[in-house]
Amino acid sequence: MNLNRKSFLVSCLTMAFALVASLMMMSSEAYAKSAKNEVKLEGTLVAKNVATGLLSIRKQGGVVVKVTVPASAKVERNDVKSTISAFKIGDFVQTRSVNGTVIKAEAVGP
Repeated sequence: MNLNRKSFLVSCLTMAFALVASLMMMSSEAYAKSAKNEVKLEGTLVAKNVATGLLSIRKQGGVVVKVTVPASAKVERNDVKSTISAFKIGDFVQTRSVNGTVIKAEAVGP
């Protein structure tokens, strides 16, 4: 085997190892993201309990889902920082939860 062929083979092997390593990193990042268990919920606000942070949201199919918004969650109404006390029955509400905890709640209404 001549030197040029050996150099070529070494270069190919090096690139192959780099490709495998980058694919492994990408798959571990995708796994880490999916492991977060992120859930988005949207619908119409039908009830709220400001004292407990409980929101009842009617999804498009008519099912009512209850979620609790902790004090640590980011809350906005009409793109302005707010609290859930400003949410009004009938508002369109979106929540984002990670690992079962609401981290963001947004409402849009008149």
